[in-house]
Amino acid sequence: MTITGLAVVRLRASHRGDWIVVQVRTGDGLIGLGEASQSGDDAQTMRLLKETVGLAIRGRDPRHIHALLGELGRAVPPGLAGRTALSAIEQACWDLLGQGLGVPIHALWGGALRDRVPCYANVNRALRDRAPEAFARAAAGAVADGFTAVKVAPFDGVTPAAFDPAAYARGLERIAAVRAAIGPATALMVDCHSRFAPAAAPRLARDLEGFDLSWLEEPFRFEDAAEGYPALRALTPVPFAAGEHEADLGRFAWLLAAGVHYLMPDVKHCGGLWQALRVAALAEAHGAVLTPHNPSGPISQAASVHVCAVVPNPGPLEFPWGEVPWRGDLVRPLERFEAGSLTVPAAPGLGLILEAAMAAKQRVE
Repeated sequence: MTITGLAVVRLRASHRGDWIVVQVRTGDGLIGLGEASQSGDDAQTMRLLKETVGLAIRGRDPRHIHALLGELGRAVPPGLAGRTALSAIEQACWDLLGQGLGVPIHALWGGALRDRVPCYANVNRALRDRAPEAFARAAAGAVADGFTAVKVAPFDGVTPAAFDPAAYARGLERIAAVRAAIGPATALMVDCHSRFAPAAAPRLARDLEGFDLSWLEEPFRFEDAAEGYPALRALTPVPFAAGEHEADLGRFAWLLAAGVHYLMPDVKHCGGLWQALRVAALAEAHGAVLTPHNPSGPISQAASVHVCAVVPNPGPLEFPWGEVPWRGDLVRPLERFEAGSLTVPAAPGLGLILEAAMAAKQRVE
């Protein structure tokens, strides 16, 4: 099996960002899919894929995944855009390996431990209207669609350097509206997007106490983790989740040491599927949980499902509820969502094909 080419397709998803789909082609007619969305610099990610990675992988055997990625890692500059480009290639190589052997990716790792992966609805990507009532409507819509857990990102306008009391109060109003809309039986998670300084820990612990949160996600920047998380842990029993932009195992270990219970590697940024499995093993050794970050397209969603299918310590997988109405038309087969969970793919590789007509319709030149 030899790589003959690489195509990069940019799809207009929503006001929150585009989806970058990577297709790695082989001489025997196979196409491996990967996703390189949300690096923070789509132009640089696409440029690296087309100009650096695309040339380097031509003529190579995609089944030699670790060797190939090791070489590419030395050719691509450090930073999130480069890691996102490499992660997409890694996803596509696993897809090709599975297709070549006629088995789903999870079978390459010993087989699935479960046939369904529980998910939670991230409603933030569907929300242009940031009023508390809009948050409540979106959360209620996700619950009506079968989700038993909902995540919101309510603290617009709050920053570590400039705490805005009005923006903070507005965030609390959004959380209160969502909790009222979904009732006490639905799990509720809050993503802070690293908007708080450690000094805000007492206020956060006090003001979030009545919402019965399942976790608090990334209240602090990584550089504030050693101070912020222990301070907040002393004040609240709510678990912490973090790690969406991390790749280095040492940094994940640092988060565990700081008190984070849910590790959130993103297969688009952490280096790909194999690194996510390594993070799961690290979490397991510390009694923690793997819950992949994935507010993006169906390709990285499927890749994350394969990871969650085989690890012994999975938490719920993120699903970007309501972002685009055509999501279900982009790939075949459809994402099979039922009773708050996604079905683990059984077809070879990722188990998906890209629908060319829909991709062409949504493509951004």
